[in-house]
Amino acid sequence: MKRRLAFLMVFVLLSILAGCGRFEDLGGTYKLQCDPNSYVVVSDTMNRIIVRGHVVKATSNSGFILLKQIPIDSICECNIECFQKMNSYDKRSYRRCKEAIQRRRDQLFWIIDKTQDLSFNPETKTYSNVFGPYREEEYRSKRIELNVPDELVLEDE
Repeated sequence: MKRRLAFLMVFVLLSILAGCGRFEDLGGTYKLQCDPNSYVVVSDTMNRIIVRGHVVKATSNSGFILLKQIPIDSICECNIECFQKMNSYDKRSYRRCKEAIQRRRDQLFWIIDKTQDLSFNPETKTYSNVFGPYREEEYRSKRIELNVPDELVLEDE
């Protein structure tokens, strides 16, 4: 048990050192970065996480940010609680998680309107200018409603 715990601690530390120092500027106060769990997230300059989860694609212009996300919380191979229940956390777990993410077909989409102020509503636990998560059809409708330019697209749209 102590050996597994030591391995887990080393794995987490290496993940933090290897991946979490990087970020991509999305314009305004937003950036795409790695959180302590090695998930790619969108945060602001105060390091508040705006979109939590595993963002696989992002694009932006002066007015909007478009995101594609895979909801990895529901992938057992990527969930530490599931590892513990199955008592199967080993050095292959990270690889299994990455492979499971690549197999996933259920994707969610987000739109962030950078022209609006970012304000958090504690009752709904949402930000005023962050729209999502949406399935693809809802996302396309919201793009039209918000007047997102046709030129701004995620790579495989």
